[in-house]
Amino acid sequence: MDGLQKRLPYSIDGEQSVLGSILINPECFEDVARIVKADDFYHETHKRIFEVMQDFNIASKPLDIVTLANMRGFLRTRLQPVPTLSSLLI
Repeated sequence: MDGLQKRLPYSIDGEQSVLGSILINPECFEDVARIVKADDFYHETHKRIFEVMQDFNIASKPLDIVTLANMRGFLRTRLQPVPTLSSLLI
């Protein structure tokens, strides 16, 4: 992402809400993915989590907190903790 995009307005709470909503209702992922792309996330951690969710969806793997928790080693090596999601991934 170039410097201009990093200065654009963003909402960490909004990003967390999108990810949390997908975890609550995984069936909505495809609807969300038609509107939101990984590069739309300002926070790099949120971007990576969305990419993992997208990979799960493509592979037809269940998209839930249990599955993400099983990926916690992967997530921890690639991501910095996200305050509202980190407790779910521990």
